[in-house]
Amino acid sequence: ADTVKYQVYEPDWSRPQRLDYTVNLIRILARLMPEESQAGISTLPLGWPGHAFDYKKAAENLIRVAELLRVNELRTGKLIHLDIEPEPGCILGSSGDVVSFFKNYLLPGRVENDILRYIRVCHDVCHASVVFEGQQEAIANYVANGIRIGKVHVSSAIEAEIDSDGSREILEQLKSFQEDRYLHQTYLKQADGIMSYDDLPQAIDDVGTGREGTLRCHFHVPVFIEEFGHLRTTRQEIVDCLDSIYQMSDCRDFEVETYAWTVLPDELKADDLAGGIARELLWTRERLEKLAASEQPANEAVSLRT
Repeated sequence: ADTVKYQVYEPDWSRPQRLDYTVNLIRILARLMPEESQAGISTLPLGWPGHAFDYKKAAENLIRVAELLRVNELRTGKLIHLDIEPEPGCILGSSGDVVSFFKNYLLPGRVENDILRYIRVCHDVCHASVVFEGQQEAIANYVANGIRIGKVHVSSAIEAEIDSDGSREILEQLKSFQEDRYLHQTYLKQADGIMSYDDLPQAIDDVGTGREGTLRCHFHVPVFIEEFGHLRTTRQEIVDCLDSIYQMSDCRDFEVETYAWTVLPDELKADDLAGGIARELLWTRERLEKLAASEQPANEAVSLRT
């Protein structure tokens, strides 16, 4: 669609349509997977707030998925897990939100391993960065509460320092990222707290009134870029995340998730899309191989998907 925005979160996990769609994905993936393998399906963080969301119904639907995945593994030997992906502004926007949902809705009264083995988390580096949650902090929170990380989305956000005069040049460059298709949640960290905006145009209008602080925008930009013009990226957060994952988690499933190539400003668009994607994978692979070398034989390959 030309305009997606909030529609990307529909139907939410309280709706039977989301359950049915996910069950179909599981059936397809189970047929495609090699024997004795495992794979994860990332899914939205329950939905977008704004109505009387039924947490209990959402938990019931997710528990039904966990039961299906347990039976699937017993029958086929193939392990599939569903990975909830926290996202800025959503019902589950941080690791703390995820932990609370597991403790209050998913786990009570049930065999924990039957849930924790099949319902995991997808840690998106960009998403955690935008809400100013430290990578090590988020990963440690999951690990401490027994929630497994099913996969990592290697992704990078836009970052800028806004001073008291509104940083006119910065705001002008940010305007080039305004587009109609995707939602670009934006957060501004100030001395006294964090301001949040559903979309980039709202943030630009408000910041232009004289606010100051560190601005981060949920706009996935190529992971090999560190700075461009008056803006920079959260690329260092990727490095911090990968370091923490190798230290604290057994997750080794990494997806480079820059889906916004077609809506990037001209200055960042790749002349050759395949070449741009390849450059991202090579940048990521180089960092993963350095980490992997310290924990496994050099001839073992690091698996990457995009």
